[in-house]
Amino acid sequence: MASSALRGLSSSSLVLALLLGACVGGPFADATPLPPDPAGTSEECPAALLEGELLRDDDSDFLVRHAEGFVTPIVWPEGYSIRDGETRELIDPAGAVVAREGDLVALGGGFTVDDTAFLVCGPFRVTPQG
Repeated sequence: MASSALRGLSSSSLVLALLLGACVGGPFADATPLPPDPAGTSEECPAALLEGELLRDDDSDFLVRHAEGFVTPIVWPEGYSIRDGETRELIDPAGAVVAREGDLVALGGGFTVDDTAFLVCGPFRVTPQG
């Protein structure tokens, strides 16, 4: 039955499903899931996944440092904001803190047209580290 279900998936959907499934036993096992499509753009959202540690950045608000060492600026969905304090926080449109610098994140989305930042437009998960 599982093999017949997999036959209907496109190759990109299968890769994303495998990547997301790999998180179940990794550092995101106890993650708090956020809304499945915070930007409401699932039809237009690329199927990329960026994982790593959320870092403060004065130019782009936050960066994600991947386990392989590269860092990527992040563009959050409309309505999300940043609150500075001892620890920088990501605030959702309802005013709730959904992530803090130092947290581990798994972000759905894709790179901007000019490849300078990762646009979060799909589901994302946060594993608090503090």
